[in-house]
Amino acid sequence: MSLIVTIFVREGIIMAGDSRVPAVVKQSGPNQTLPLGATEIDGNYNVFLTQNNVGISTYGAGEINNVAIGTYIESFINHEANQKSLGLEQTADEIIKFFQKFKSPQNISFHVSGYVKANETLEQHVWEVSVAEGRKRKLNEVAPLGISWGGESDIIERLLQPLYDVDPDGNATEMPNYKIPWAHISFQDAVDFANFAITATVNAMKFQPRPKTVGGPIDILTIKPDGCAWIQRKETLLSQMNKEGFVPGKARKVIDLKK
Repeated sequence: MSLIVTIFVREGIIMAGDSRVPAVVKQSGPNQTLPLGATEIDGNYNVFLTQNNVGISTYGAGEINNVAIGTYIESFINHEANQKSLGLEQTADEIIKFFQKFKSPQNISFHVSGYVKANETLEQHVWEVSVAEGRKRKLNEVAPLGISWGGESDIIERLLQPLYDVDPDGNATEMPNYKIPWAHISFQDAVDFANFAITATVNAMKFQPRPKTVGGPIDILTIKPDGCAWIQRKETLLSQMNKEGFVPGKARKVIDLKK
């Protein structure tokens, strides 16, 4: 399922996500389908950027028809968002339509973030998009500064949400809750917290008797009024080939896989 985190502070927006896609190998027989084994694939992309500086991150279903969800998102960006030069809200609307073309509504959700010009100023907009429900919801409508997450979030929720101590009679007492003052958090601290939230989830799962659904390299995208930058971005063989000038059917540079 993976985990994504989006933090919006005064200086900008941070979008982070892990890289894991759990895969189950099955064998189909005449009367039943049996699982043969399971593995984790850590080369998946869950955070993306369009040419109009719109950030997209995804959680929920990791694949459709045995194809990684990231492949479909890259197709949406290349053939819809970039070609049609979609703005932020248009991207949120069109990505719903794109994924609803599949036979049944998929358990796929997104964060779509960036800046929108309003009254001669640039405003942060952070949308949560649900394909199954066919709707989008603005996450920074009530609280303009803060954090949102999606996916395997039970560990981060224990860190950030109020906890209660229940006595033998069933009476609940709220434990001290030290809220993070997002209005005063610096951009660097927000980047660090996004990395921490996913790293803490990975490390906690290591000791828990549960599927290890979060893991692999962490990608971190920053969006500011004057542009975007990848703070962390894993490099797969395909991305390295593209960067080195790979063109199908033509000679390409030799790539040292040991780098």
